[in-house]
Amino acid sequence: MSIMDAGALPRDAVLETDLCIIGSGAAGITLAHRLLTTSNIKRICVLESSLIDERSALAAQQLDAVQRFESTATAAAHGSIRDSASIVTWNPDHHRYEDRATQPLYQGQLSGPLQSIDPRFLLRSRVRVYGGTTNCWGGWTRPLSAVDFDRSDLHPTWVWPLSAAQLRPYYCTALEYCSLADVDPDDYERPDAWIGRTDLDIAVPPSHTGRLRTGVFSIMNGAGPLRDGTLAFQKVWGGALECAERVTLVRNANVRRLVSDPNQQRIVSVQAQALQRSMTPVPGVPFSVRAGRYVLASGGIETIRLLLLSGGIGNRAGHLGRNFMVHPLNERAGRLRLSGNVPPGVRNFFSNRPRLKGQAWPPRVFGSFVPTDAALRELHIGNFRANVDFNSGSINLAWEQTPNPASRIRLSETRDVFGDPEVWLDWQSTELEARTASTALALVVAEAVALGYASDGTRGHVHMTAAGDHHMGAARMSLDRHDGYVDLSCRAHEIDNLYIASSAVFPTGGVANPTLTIIALAVRLAEHLSGTAG
Repeated sequence: MSIMDAGALPRDAVLETDLCIIGSGAAGITLAHRLLTTSNIKRICVLESSLIDERSALAAQQLDAVQRFESTATAAAHGSIRDSASIVTWNPDHHRYEDRATQPLYQGQLSGPLQSIDPRFLLRSRVRVYGGTTNCWGGWTRPLSAVDFDRSDLHPTWVWPLSAAQLRPYYCTALEYCSLADVDPDDYERPDAWIGRTDLDIAVPPSHTGRLRTGVFSIMNGAGPLRDGTLAFQKVWGGALECAERVTLVRNANVRRLVSDPNQQRIVSVQAQALQRSMTPVPGVPFSVRAGRYVLASGGIETIRLLLLSGGIGNRAGHLGRNFMVHPLNERAGRLRLSGNVPPGVRNFFSNRPRLKGQAWPPRVFGSFVPTDAALRELHIGNFRANVDFNSGSINLAWEQTPNPASRIRLSETRDVFGDPEVWLDWQSTELEARTASTALALVVAEAVALGYASDGTRGHVHMTAAGDHHMGAARMSLDRHDGYVDLSCRAHEIDNLYIASSAVFPTGGVANPTLTIIALAVRLAEHLSGTAG
C-alpha cells in the first residue's frame, strides 16, 4: 500500500482508481481488506482526513472507562478518567488517538434534548482519525436480535429488507475482524452455550415471568501484544493493507463534495482538499478522485453531511438525513433491593463479567436482561437491555430509539475551515422511547422479585442521561426506493455507483452495539462489489 499526504499533491491533481472508499474506520478498513484479493477491482483508493495519529496520555484510562461503562459520556466513566490523571487539554474527550488539526472538523450544532444531555456529542462520540471511532470504542459486541429485523408490529416500514438468518454468515466473518473468531453469532442468544467456557463459574437465571430472557454481550480485550489490544482497526488490520500494492491510502484528504453527472445517476468524481498545518490550520491544495465506484464509509453523521453538501443527491424520496437514531442510556436507571438470594453463578455472569478460557488475551462476556419477542410485541415497545449489578443492585439501562422522521441531520449555518456548512443534528425522541424505558425498568424489577433475587426496586419514568455514542438510520436501507435511501446491496437507490458502508443504513437500531453489524454489512458489501455474492 502506498501512503501519501494529499498536501504534497500538485494543485488540482486528479487521482484515478477503480474504487474510492471515503473513510477508514471499521467499515472502510474491513471493506478494503476484504477486497485485497478480488480480481475485478485492481486499484483501491482510501481517503482519510487525518494526517497523524496522536496517542493520548490518558489512552489507558479512556480504554478502561469505555470497556466498563460503554461510553465516556457517563458520570462513572468521567470519574474513572478524571481521578486517574490530569486532563489533556488538546484531547478533552479522551480518545485513544486524535489528530488535533482535523478533529475540529467534526464540530457542529445540536438542537433538541441532546444539547442539554451531551453538548459535546458531535466531537466526543466521533474521532476524525485513521481507524475512525474504533479509537474511542470499548469493544462491546453483539449481533442484532432476529426480532430487530422486523418491527412491522410497530410500523409497516420498520423492517430490514434482509433477515437475521441472511446476515448470519457475515456476522461470522465480522466476529473474526473483532478478534472473536471462536465465537458463534448464535451463542449471543444462547446463554447456556457459554457455561464451562469462562474463568468463573456462571449460571443462567430462569425466565420466571416469561417476559425477560438472558442476552449475552462480549467485550473485546484492550490488552495484548498490540498497543491497544484488538480494538483499533488501523493497528490490527493496517499491516495487511500496507503490504497490498493495489491499495493507496491518501491521508490529509478532506472530502468536500461528491460530483454527479447532469442526470444525477452516477458519481463522476470526489472533490477533496488538504489541510495546511500551522498554528491555525488553513485550507491546502484541492484535488479530486475519479473512480468507477464510490463507497461512503465516513460514519452515521458525516456520511449524511457529505451527501447534503453535494446537493442532497439521490434524495427524491426525501429520506436522507431523517430517522436519525441513537441508543438512549441511563447507567443508573434504578436500583434493586437485593435479597441476598442471587446464586453465585448468576452473580458472576451478570456482574463480574468473566473472561473466556483458553485464549491468550481473552475477551469478557456477560449476561444482560433483554425482552422476549412475545413481550416486545405484546407491550408494543422497542428493544432494550438491562445490565444488572447483583453486587450493588444498580440497573444500567439502554433502550432502542425507533425511527422518527423529525429526528434528523441538516446543514448548519456555522462553517468549517473550508467554508462548508457544519452538521446540524436535530435529535428528537418520541413517547414510544419513554414508554420503552419505563416499561423496561418495571419488567426488570418484576423479574428480579419473581426470581427471589430482590424484594423490590425502582419503578417509574427513566430519563436519558447519555446517547450511547451510536449514530444510526439517516440513510436507511429499503426494498422500495420510496421507503429509504439505499437498496439491499447498500447502493443508493437513485445513483448507480454510490454505496454506503455505515450504520446510517440501519432501518431500525435494536439495542445491540452497532459496530459488529456495521462490519458484517461491510463484509457483505465487499462480496457484492467483488461479484462473488451468491
